Amino acid sequence: MAKLFPDKRSRAYLVAALLALCAASAWADKPKGAAAGGRTFDPVKLSSLSRCQTTSLNWAVSLTLIDRTTGRTLTEDEVVAEKLQVQLLVDGKPSEAPREGNAFQMKWRTPEAPGAHKIAVRLVTQKGNVDGPEQDIFVANDARVALQSQTAIADIAGGCAKDARCVPLDLGKSMGLWPGLKLELVRKKPTTGEGWADAPMHLKRGAELIELPRDKVIELSHEPTQTVQVCYAAPRCTAPPANPQELIEIRPVHFCLADQDDECKKNPRAFACDKPRVGATLVVPQIVENTWLDCNLWWILIVAGIVFAVIVIAGIVTPAQFSSSAMLRVANHQRQLAREQGRPLRREPGGKRGFYRGATVCFTDIGTTVKKSQGHALQLKAGPDRQILLVKKGGSLDRWERNAWKQVDATATGKDILNERTLVSGGQYRVNGQYFFTVDF
Repeated sequence: MAKLFPDKRSRAYLVAALLALCAASAWADKPKGAAAGGRTFDPVKLSSLSRCQTTSLNWAVSLTLIDRTTGRTLTEDEVVAEKLQVQLLVDGKPSEAPREGNAFQMKWRTPEAPGAHKIAVRLVTQKGNVDGPEQDIFVANDARVALQSQTAIADIAGGCAKDARCVPLDLGKSMGLWPGLKLELVRKKPTTGEGWADAPMHLKRGAELIELPRDKVIELSHEPTQTVQVCYAAPRCTAPPANPQELIEIRPVHFCLADQDDECKKNPRAFACDKPRVGATLVVPQIVENTWLDCNLWWILIVAGIVFAVIVIAGIVTPAQFSSSAMLRVANHQRQLAREQGRPLRREPGGKRGFYRGATVCFTDIGTTVKKSQGHALQLKAGPDRQILLVKKGGSLDRWERNAWKQVDATATGKDILNERTLVSGGQYRVNGQYFFTVDF
């Protein structure tokens, strides 16, 4: 019987076991004799043909015909007299099997390219063709994966994108891989240490990105025109172990390869059985660890943002402001104060608070209000609890108290001195004896 993957160096014809073709007396009329050509034949089934064959192999089967009634092999004269012929059908295409004596020699050279085929035997008789059942066979290579012992991936920054650092898996030294062959790829713990199971790894083929967790079998279809890349990413701000290497194994999977492996177990010294079928490579990453600033910058930015927001908000809401009801009256004579129309103190220059600046209204020597503090004689400053603070800058400041003018001084004391720092609501004040003002709030 033809073995799967025989030694190709011999290129000898393999002769299969004798296949029987018998008269079908069970469903045919009773035979009338060979010369009459009245035999009915059973379909031929190639029961001895293995379901797997090697590419570019010369294959041959010698076929003789047996009379079921007598158990006797038909002679050459009987075959010639009955004009019997045999054809080998490969995917429906017939090829004549030449006759040598009373035997038919069926020959076939398997294709160079792996693939599935259908084989059947056709017996041409005077009554018509008798086709045997089709048998599925697969013409396969001796597929074996070979990878580089190590696959280095450099400059892997912590927290990088999962496909930022990828390198091709070199299958160039592999043998017999055909398009569409299923490959099983698995990531394993290396034999030299614990590796880094938490490190994200992926397979990249074209635009497809496949996650590669440890010990999970990933199935791929081998496509010679597409490059398979392995990608390695390091977790952000995580110190890598001393040995972050990971092992990648690739196994070709096909029932023909399994048949051969079974044969190799029975006969370890058979051709090519000493070569491994599974390829393995040790992925060696070079990881660039994140700096302290890289790992903590976002915390720093968050804290800085909060502090900045607090500073800005505090600079807006904490400065004191005048009451919205505070009304200012200014006149050149005391009697005119009652007739003057009040002006909102907030609308005076400097009457609105600013960023970290409390509301402040300044009086010049002639009684006009200004925002700037240069050259002023008096300041009215917004204080806590809607108070208005008095700040005198030289000259005199008097308040009308019990029908008399009394000096206002925040530091001095005496019979005719008012020791006060805050403005009295509705009180009448005289500045340098030149103008008068009052504030109602």
